Amino acid sequence: MHNIKPISALLLIILVCACAHQAPKGLSYSSPCETSLASLDTKFSGAGMHGCKVLDEQTFLIYITPEDEPPINPSPWYAFRLNPKQAATINVRLKYAGYDHRYQPKLSEDLQSWRRLTPEEIVRQKKTNAEIKLQLTDKPVFVSGQELLTTENYDTWMDKISSATRAPVSIIGKSLKGRDIKMLYSPASEKTNNTIVLVGRQHPPEVTGALAMRSFVTTLMLNEEIANQFREKFNIVAVPFMNPDGVELGHWRHNTGGMDLNRDWGPFSQPETQAIKNLLDELVDNQGQKLVLFLDFHSTNRNVFYTQTKEDESTSYDFTGNWLKNARARLPEYEFERAERHNSDLATSKNYMYARFNIPAITYELGDETDRKLIQTSGKVFAEEMMKLLLEHETEK
Repeated sequence: MHNIKPISALLLIILVCACAHQAPKGLSYSSPCETSLASLDTKFSGAGMHGCKVLDEQTFLIYITPEDEPPINPSPWYAFRLNPKQAATINVRLKYAGYDHRYQPKLSEDLQSWRRLTPEEIVRQKKTNAEIKLQLTDKPVFVSGQELLTTENYDTWMDKISSATRAPVSIIGKSLKGRDIKMLYSPASEKTNNTIVLVGRQHPPEVTGALAMRSFVTTLMLNEEIANQFREKFNIVAVPFMNPDGVELGHWRHNTGGMDLNRDWGPFSQPETQAIKNLLDELVDNQGQKLVLFLDFHSTNRNVFYTQTKEDESTSYDFTGNWLKNARARLPEYEFERAERHNSDLATSKNYMYARFNIPAITYELGDETDRKLIQTSGKVFAEEMMKLLLEHETEK
């Protein structure tokens, strides 16, 4: 995963305010957005902004709006690149379309190492107002609400696991824009029908959930005793990148069809969710696999697991309760909540998977600013405790 560490940037000024969905009257945008000191662009994967205006030689104004008309989840995503022409102090102001500032800026020179601005570096910050300042040197600087994990990152990671374990990577469908939706599949080495299904990145800005899923899946694929035993007895299906269009295009929430994919499990009106439906039908109806667990990785303002209620638990040994209890005992520094929910009419992955297969179906959420090292550590622990419980009860009917 990416390590957040200092780079040559000192400070960046961001002015965040609530405003109307459309650009204010009289506000025009220059293209390209540049001065004699620097230029600003979004010509890279994951970039996101509505427009840019030069206010003076040192100051850019960026206007941020969602990909679709409200209502939309308040996840104001932004990512842009500052290209210096000479060493200079550059100010950037972000204006949101009626939303509060959510993601603390992350800075990178290479898209590999990122650092989060410290409280001391932020000149002023209120609920919808923050100011920081960036000292440019001789290198371009990427500024983003979260670390950028795009198609290239996912392909590299999945190919690495596949090469080490011989677990094949296959294409299960295409997005609306024709991007591949890929599955990593680890077939059990023993004859078994027990299968776990893991999905992620339905919502583009939810990077901490993506980091947790990478740690979790990587742990399942390690050449370690518990992981080797697990892969002997359980099939692993992982679809970590469900919304490639939304990620590549810097969306806040939706795919390019204007749909929240985690409200389309049931209608399956979008090709991305239809690919998952077809996969599940193939695994269960055609291959006779028995699904035993479903996890869907997301991000929100805290670490939380959305689960079935204790009364609705579908295993006799209370998988969910014991899994979370055992992991908590090993992670005293990792604060998390269990939020029990009865199934509702919402067409979410959790509701659909529980209703159709009567298995623990859990939404695994990470806080936006959860420590990245702790995300990696906790992902490994939750994976290990999951494997222990399922192996112990693998013969349960």
